[in-house]
Amino acid sequence: MIKVQFKGFIEKVGEIETAKSTNKFQRVVFRVPGYTDEFGEKKSEDEFFEVMIFGQKKIEEIWSKHDDRNPSKKAEVSCFLNGRSRKESEEEDARVYYNAQLSVKEIKFI
Repeated sequence: MIKVQFKGFIEKVGEIETAKSTNKFQRVVFRVPGYTDEFGEKKSEDEFFEVMIFGQKKIEEIWSKHDDRNPSKKAEVSCFLNGRSRKESEEEDARVYYNAQLSVKEIKFI
């Protein structure tokens, strides 16, 4: 697993969802501002990342440190980057799909 860290703004907090396995998860979208040069001119677009918080206990732990889910809040996010692949079918030449997912380790509100 690869660890990823970034600072950004909470853009959207999704509802708590239930997976097929009955485990709870929540999607959170972060906005990372684009690069600004020394003259204050914006040189790149903002980037958006959807991260997943897995488990009711982890969801409660993270939000207990933050009582207002205001979309303009700043945070430092630590995630694990998980990658998966799956074949479209069992045939040898079947197309392979790749998926990357950011799973939250910790969110520190700034």
